[in-house]
Amino acid sequence: MLLSRPLATRTLSPTTNGASRTDPRQPRRPAARRRRRATMSGGDGAAPRRRAETPPRPMILALDLDATVWTPELYQLWGGAPFKRCDKTGRVEDRNGERLELMGHAPAVLTMLAHAQARAAAPGGGGGRAEEGADEDAAAANGEEGADALLLSDRGWEATELAYVSRTEHGDWAADALAKFTFPLPCAPAPSSSPSPPSSSSSPPSSSSSSRRAARAAAASAHPPNLHALAAHHEIYPGSKIAHFKRLRERTGVDYGDMLFFDNEGWNVREVERLGVVSVHCPQGLTRRAWEEGVRLFAERKRLGGGDAGTAATTTTTTTTAGRRKGQR
Repeated sequence: MLLSRPLATRTLSPTTNGASRTDPRQPRRPAARRRRRATMSGGDGAAPRRRAETPPRPMILALDLDATVWTPELYQLWGGAPFKRCDKTGRVEDRNGERLELMGHAPAVLTMLAHAQARAAAPGGGGGRAEEGADEDAAAANGEEGADALLLSDRGWEATELAYVSRTEHGDWAADALAKFTFPLPCAPAPSSSPSPPSSSSSPPSSSSSSRRAARAAAASAHPPNLHALAAHHEIYPGSKIAHFKRLRERTGVDYGDMLFFDNEGWNVREVERLGVVSVHCPQGLTRRAWEEGVRLFAERKRLGGGDAGTAATTTTTTTTAGRRKGQR
């Protein structure tokens, strides 16, 4: 007697409400969630779009003062302290009326750090996170160009501490002059001075973006009052800058590989780079070119896993100023 083979059947996995996954009565996923998932996956079978990583930033940004941040060098002044600030122009002069001026890109860099500190101190622990996420999305959408713009933008500097590292014998003059440079700095550009990633959207700004800009402007008004208060560390005294950086590391516990240093004198750079500090020789002061080279060099080294002594990195901006007067920096 032949037995008939039962028909093959497919068992449907039950759900929590007793309905099968093919049951048309089962609730569908909300349309908004479906659209969001499609957007994140690129849509139409495209590969998922990855958010750009936040650029590596130094834990300590160390700046020389004489002929790097300002000019002339303090020893070249005839009057010296006390310095005075012109209320109308914001310019700073010594007691004999000789002007002390910020150089090149220094006002933009210092203003950017001031706004970063204000964002970090804002309620919520560093406002602008939403803006940062938008910048990262734009960078991811625009490939290498967007990533480089994000690297050179003002995002991600909230945790960076500023240190002045100077060999001058006029430490008291330096402290007084720094306190006289108040915000807004003379010759400083608008708060969003650094380039921002290009946007892939041409849609008009939303109310949320307007509120973010308003929050950022409010935070900017709370930044430190002057350049002296802006810096967490003041290593301003004669001697080799190796001693300055060793003292910085002892005080902060920050590895040399997490420091970025700018100086106009080559011998200072060569000494410090042996410690493992990412060091930039800028003979014309803190120019925009020197700043961008330093930021790129630091990011490249961190991505390659650079550490302390033995993995030093340095770069030099090659243009020099003819007839520069020499002195102690």
